[in-house]
Amino acid sequence: MTLGLPHSGQLLPKATERHGFFAAVHFPNLKQSWIFGPSEAGAALSIEATLYHSNRLGVLVLAGFAAVYILWGSTYLAIALAVQTIPPFLLIGVRSLAAGVILLGFAQVQNPGMPPVRAWASAAASGVLLFGGCHGTLAYAEKYVSSGLAAVMLATIPFWIVLIKFVIRAEDRPRTMTLVALIPGLDGVALFALPAGPQGVGPIAPEMVVILLASALMWAAGSIISQRQSASISAITSAGMQLLGGGGALLIASSLKAN
Repeated sequence: MTLGLPHSGQLLPKATERHGFFAAVHFPNLKQSWIFGPSEAGAALSIEATLYHSNRLGVLVLAGFAAVYILWGSTYLAIALAVQTIPPFLLIGVRSLAAGVILLGFAQVQNPGMPPVRAWASAAASGVLLFGGCHGTLAYAEKYVSSGLAAVMLATIPFWIVLIKFVIRAEDRPRTMTLVALIPGLDGVALFALPAGPQGVGPIAPEMVVILLASALMWAAGSIISQRQSASISAITSAGMQLLGGGGALLIASSLKAN
């Protein structure tokens, strides 16, 4: 039996070679090779495949986090720049509708057939909260608040999700200690609302604090509703429906505000 095999966190083997009834796995960075007998030759190939997929998964996870940090994080800055010349509700409404059409069109190409009316109602409800309530109010607030402070305020979304699930006694209702553990995280948010300086004014006006916290709350509520979407509807279709619902609501609100 072969001992001392490298763990999955180490570098990948360069190649697996067959030598008659034997197999050798070479780890060039470790400057070592492992020789497997006839009964272990299959294990050699299995180890190579496992290490390869483990490393590939790690790269994909890092790429996923990078996409979240760069693409999602830059959204706040992009909104702050755009609302300087475009009305906030119109901005997010058009953006949401465009994204919804693209996603729903892509989903139809993959799997033709529109979801039932009941599914549209559920998606519209969550979409109004996610993109109308959250992104719409966020864009409005960023006319008066920096994108960095707005992003910090919306970082309270996990707290609201836990709180809502705790209050409505969801199937995956969190424990009381989970809720308590999240409370200290609100201390930083509270500092933005506390008066400071000789004039007794905080970094964010109190009404903007309320608007941004309400924005985070609506995203949390919309997320919970979207989790109850029928499993028969793909994630791409569901997202497209939500974007269309939220975008339509924002365009209506923008029209009413203009009138």
